[in-house]
Amino acid sequence: MRAHVHLSAAQAILLSFAAMITVGTALLALPMASRSGVSVGWLDALFTATSANCVTGLVVVTTASHWTRFGQLVILALIQLGGIGFITVVTGGLIVLRRRISLRQRLTIQTSFNQANIGGMVKLVGRVLRYTLLIEGVGAVGLTLAFWRDYPLGRAAWYGVFHAISAFCNAGFDVLGANSLAPYRDDPLVTGIIMLLIVLGGLGFTVLTELRNLVRPNRGAGTSDCATSPCTPSSS
Repeated sequence: MRAHVHLSAAQAILLSFAAMITVGTALLALPMASRSGVSVGWLDALFTATSANCVTGLVVVTTASHWTRFGQLVILALIQLGGIGFITVVTGGLIVLRRRISLRQRLTIQTSFNQANIGGMVKLVGRVLRYTLLIEGVGAVGLTLAFWRDYPLGRAAWYGVFHAISAFCNAGFDVLGANSLAPYRDDPLVTGIIMLLIVLGGLGFTVLTELRNLVRPNRGAGTSDCATSPCTPSSS
């Protein structure tokens, strides 16, 4: 007889972070993640994976010079998943696949976003993913055009995508080198986009929703916005 383990929402969130860090550590410890072809070691890999997933920006090796493109992609994935939440990404995948979102999953989303009521959680996740793709996408295009002045298009695009995600998630990681953004301190385009992404990411999705409602107050009039106020249970 198979036993079923029922995790609380808080436990599910904690385990999702533990799982992301564990997988990230294993990938960063691979020799192919380091430019030297030698594993960075489990401790440094664990530190880097934890820092990226918890978006602290602390590093023990220089991101640009130590890690290969594979290693940098792993770091970027950890930043993105940590920034918007693994639960959000999984729920988004279920929405795309048109799978039913269970009550337990909705409770986990509610806890993850610190919402007052369980109603409208699926719509909230959809809104978070749309905001993320839109803001990071626009930021990536702007930064790509800015970096294209100094680098080939392929490298400029990679720098644009990496720094747009890192800035929006307030992660503090960069792949420009030992001097980071210092060479661009007098460049209003690069610094302006980076600062705007940091501010928008720091405000959070609830505040962004409030700002949207101020700009477009008539949109969705007569319905409750579950990202900013308690909602009654719905079919969403």
